Amino acid sequence: MKNRILALLAGTLILTASCFDSAKEETTSQAAITSFTLGYFNVRKNDINADRRDTIIEIRDNGALYPMTIDQGNNRIYNTDSLAYGSILNSVTCLVRAFGKVYCGYEDSMDSLFYPWFPELALDFTRPLKFYAVSTDGSYIREYSFDLNVHTMDPDSMRWSGSYGTGFPSFRLKSAVSINDSVYVFGTDESGLLAVTARNVREGSWSGLTNLVGLDVTKWSGTVTTYQDRFYTICGTSLFCSHNGIDWSLCGTGLLKLFASGTETGTMYAVNTEGKIVSSEDMVTWKIVQDVPVGFPDTPAILFANTLSSNPSISRHVLAGLISNGIEKESSVWIKLSIDSVWTRQSDAQNGRLSLPAMDRLAIFSYDGSLFAFGTPFDSFWQSMDHGLTWRWCDPFADDYSTHNNFMQFPDGLKGRDLDFTYALDSYGGIWIMTCDGQVWRGAINRLNKL
Repeated sequence: MKNRILALLAGTLILTASCFDSAKEETTSQAAITSFTLGYFNVRKNDINADRRDTIIEIRDNGALYPMTIDQGNNRIYNTDSLAYGSILNSVTCLVRAFGKVYCGYEDSMDSLFYPWFPELALDFTRPLKFYAVSTDGSYIREYSFDLNVHTMDPDSMRWSGSYGTGFPSFRLKSAVSINDSVYVFGTDESGLLAVTARNVREGSWSGLTNLVGLDVTKWSGTVTTYQDRFYTICGTSLFCSHNGIDWSLCGTGLLKLFASGTETGTMYAVNTEGKIVSSEDMVTWKIVQDVPVGFPDTPAILFANTLSSNPSISRHVLAGLISNGIEKESSVWIKLSIDSVWTRQSDAQNGRLSLPAMDRLAIFSYDGSLFAFGTPFDSFWQSMDHGLTWRWCDPFADDYSTHNNFMQFPDGLKGRDLDFTYALDSYGGIWIMTCDGQVWRGAINRLNKL
């Protein structure tokens, strides 16, 4: 087959050369493609139109932004930086520089035809292509394979892996944190003793259960948080800290609740034994902020912080959790700017219709510039893009995703199951969910995943 192709090319070259004898073109026995640049092409993307509705647009992209590598040793042309997902490549020009003449053809063509390349030639880069450099004297033909790499996954889609459960021990899990590239899961073992297991985010497997030292299981709050590379938890009315998650020591007293930190923040908050909300910059000295107001979360709450885009010197703190309202539970979201003296409860403008749902085993985390919440039986994620004021269901079939990310969905192995769980976020864009039946899932939006 290759001999047939080379014969065709040589014949074409001789015919072409005979037509231009009068030009007296200088001939050479050299042949090599020296540079390859893709032309302009369109990229199809999801967008929001003027009516805030789902629409599809095409954006012009420049192939010169994706350099092509020419491996002369293996006669291969390829790009290391993949083109965007949704690239339309069925009619795109290219610029080729070479010693000699350049020809191209489709490997899947039934007629095995190859064509002289010229700058205005639009090629279908969705089909397998080969390029040829032919010396001008017809004595040498060099064949190049061609690979155009394109992202095959939507950057906004979510991908889950259940392979992280290898070696995960059986125990009653309560709380999880991610610190120093590792995930730690805390709970009680079969003997009812406090224990922890951990694994590196990037590689390895789970360690065996290690019993905690220095904590009283009968007084433990069941929540562990981190601050400045240390672990913290409440036992009874005392604050305990640890450098490794195993060995714990007393580092404060007079505290009833410590709000778990969902994002790195310079200020931590707690409730003391006198019914006051207190804050600390170092987990040693605590200042009174205000009395605990009516409607403040009475379950373990999550604290989030970010700086204002309009004024980076001001930080916004959001606190979210549940409160007991008789038999039923009610969600409770509070906000405080660093320049404010007290916390204020968030209340949406639609009489609670868009409030945070009071889900069983409520979990809340900050991700991709929004707050997300979920609970059991793992039906769906809920998203807030306005710092907890309004919440909307991440509906996978929505025709309007201007207010939420419809790609945030659970894996089939979790969806609809009523299981005790704990969760954590790693520094590589991943969301970890560990369940009581030994499942461990890690999910991430593709464009945020750094693993």
